[in-house]
Amino acid sequence: MQALILDGDSTYLSPVFAVKETGWSSEVVAFDFSYSFVKCIPMWIPERRVFIVAWTEFACKKGKWRGYEWLLQDKTLLRDLRRKKPVSATDYPEFKTFSQEAVLPEWLEIKNENDITALEEASLGFHDSTVMRANQTGNDLEITFDTSWGCYVTVRFLDVLEENLVDKIGMILSSKIGLEEDGIRWSITDGYAGWVDGVDFDSSCTGAYIKCKKMLWKIEVLEKRYKRQHANYADIEELYDDLKSMLSDVALKEDTLTVSYQAETLEIKKVKRGYSLVKNGVPDQNICADREIYACVLDFAMRENDPTEGKRILWQTTSSMFGEKLRALKYFGIPSAIWVLIGLVPPLLFSGSWIVFASVFLVPSIVIFAPAVFTAFLRSDTALCLAIDDGIVVQRPYDERFLPFSRIENIKMKRCLFHKNRGTLKFVLKKGSGASVVLDSIDNIDNAYAFLRYLWEKQKEV
Repeated sequence: MQALILDGDSTYLSPVFAVKETGWSSEVVAFDFSYSFVKCIPMWIPERRVFIVAWTEFACKKGKWRGYEWLLQDKTLLRDLRRKKPVSATDYPEFKTFSQEAVLPEWLEIKNENDITALEEASLGFHDSTVMRANQTGNDLEITFDTSWGCYVTVRFLDVLEENLVDKIGMILSSKIGLEEDGIRWSITDGYAGWVDGVDFDSSCTGAYIKCKKMLWKIEVLEKRYKRQHANYADIEELYDDLKSMLSDVALKEDTLTVSYQAETLEIKKVKRGYSLVKNGVPDQNICADREIYACVLDFAMRENDPTEGKRILWQTTSSMFGEKLRALKYFGIPSAIWVLIGLVPPLLFSGSWIVFASVFLVPSIVIFAPAVFTAFLRSDTALCLAIDDGIVVQRPYDERFLPFSRIENIKMKRCLFHKNRGTLKFVLKKGSGASVVLDSIDNIDNAYAFLRYLWEKQKEV
């Protein structure tokens, strides 16, 4: 997978090592502009910054992330990336194999389903796209679309076989690209009529299509958009006007701009070389440049908050690795053993056939249960559970959940079958707050359960 990444007022092409598709908070793991570091890059904050141009269907998935297995299985690496820590590309040999700077060809050809996905990712399925330019030469048609998503996409239809498209489409709401035996068909599934001269919102273009033998496309990222819209502020009032369209908790008093995020505040003042920042009363020693201030403020106000930041950690524990394996034995090994013992009864009591026993009871146990036990014993995931003033934080290598006490309906405990001092904790959430969270193989289960219930019940009283 490859993506064009907008960095200030320029773009660069980078391999994509992992992707988290969660709407406006989506992210990718990719190189920085210098190819020296690897980091998490927001796809949409403060504006669209990532344009996928080559698609790969990653087989490995961890939580909300999909990517290369060697990255997602490395807990330390994934944790550092999720916490926005740049990782040196020279520290991992896997990144070195991608360190040669990639080159994007002028035209990309649609040959398979991955190519179709890449075009749909780049253009967002042409949703809200309008026709800017159209040029027909012989049997070839070239159309440039303003996608309204920070880029122009030009599509070249070569050797057109059929078409019901020209002078039909004004604004596309949804479209579909399909490979056929004798060519490629691009059709409009919903949209308004029109053409290069405008959009006719009173008429529909649903059903318009074009079929051709070959389909090429290229992308033009609007590189100057970031600098023109979100930099070169004449004064602090212009910055305030730009920010208040995106943020609700922003205020301007005299020469100080204040942005609030939960219990935190960021104060901004215009100085000679940029902007000075004061976060939660503590001045930042660095001056923020003019072209970076907009992104800096939005990163503060729209980030995924670390729920433990500035909070007291009252208690913490980690699920036991050995306990995880015993739990696997409980669910897979015991049924296997019981099934084999049941099969032993007829041959021992009634001099039955051992061949029947082996084929009916022993072999299925080995084939079905043994691989499951083996796979479970290879598990290496543990969970870190933290209790803070206002809730529970459950951190896994690929995911993190914050459970406020106010959203917890009940806390349940179940002791381990093999170890009485170890057990499972289950946090049952109130309706509409998401699925319950289970922590397996917690040591000192009685103390942990009693303390967490005490914190939870104390919070309920408040």
